[in-house]
Amino acid sequence: MSLPLRPTTAADLPRLIEWESALRTAAFLGEIGVAWHERALADPRQEHLVAERDGEPAAFAVLAGLWRAADQEDRLDPGDRAGRVLEIRRLVVAPERRGAGVGRALLRAVRDRAYLAHRADRVWLDVRPGNARARHLYASEGFVVTSRDVGADLLIMFHRGVRLVPLDEASLGRLLDAAVEGADPLDVMPPVAGAPGWTRQRRAAFVEFHRSRGLAAEPVESTYAVMVGDGEVVGAARLEPVAGQPRTLEAGLWLARAHRGVGVGGAALRELAALAREDGATALVAETTSDNAPMRRILAAGLGATLTQRADGAVAAHLSLGGSA
Repeated sequence: MSLPLRPTTAADLPRLIEWESALRTAAFLGEIGVAWHERALADPRQEHLVAERDGEPAAFAVLAGLWRAADQEDRLDPGDRAGRVLEIRRLVVAPERRGAGVGRALLRAVRDRAYLAHRADRVWLDVRPGNARARHLYASEGFVVTSRDVGADLLIMFHRGVRLVPLDEASLGRLLDAAVEGADPLDVMPPVAGAPGWTRQRRAAFVEFHRSRGLAAEPVESTYAVMVGDGEVVGAARLEPVAGQPRTLEAGLWLARAHRGVGVGGAALRELAALAREDGATALVAETTSDNAPMRRILAAGLGATLTQRADGAVAAHLSLGGSA
């Protein structure tokens, strides 16, 4: 389920206030009422959004920029204070829409907007410890508890940050573990004859594949381990020069299943584009399949790449990185 988001208007407020005033909702919120919403609408650091389902308002959210304000600084771990950090300040679903997946769709839509439209480095939210249903939802979508605001009785949950670390022998074993646990061999390496699955031969071939490319004495590509949280390896990304196209790099990415659809892929691709620019590339290209809607959306909306449907069914992406050829 996808939920289109639109800016909230003053005409929406009576309906939204009615939703958040419902007994099961108000118990988990702080201040409610028209004054709170009017301040959010007037604040340029906040984005007030209505989500629609079947052409009708079904939920709302408020996304706020966090510029290390004094009243928020103590909530953040030291490692979280750099970069652009955005807060999902409020998520409310219409009572009649609960239990139909709207809450999860709303969370994904707002989280993705933070990363793709606002170029967030990190995204966070807070939740009451007793709100078990919301805590489970947030955890299932990649948010982890990082601290507790005792005074306000709130748990602070950050979406797992994503970073790319050059692959080396130390991380190669962890990358193999991630592939075995969460990916099909054909998705992450060339075909190897024999029985299906991660056989001993296929695991050895995976290691040799990377040693012959990104870890070779003369590498044919730059390979990165995709890491989240405190260093968990969840996939790999690569940049490879395109033959006959000077200063053009091809991007590649795979992720373990548990880390797909939670914003990791988009963040990793943005990091790849930044690395390509630093390397002096003027263009980045990639390829995906026509049925891979999430990847097409990230490439087009998240990176601004131009997509072209090929006759063989593949979709080619091209992103200009600026500079002169």
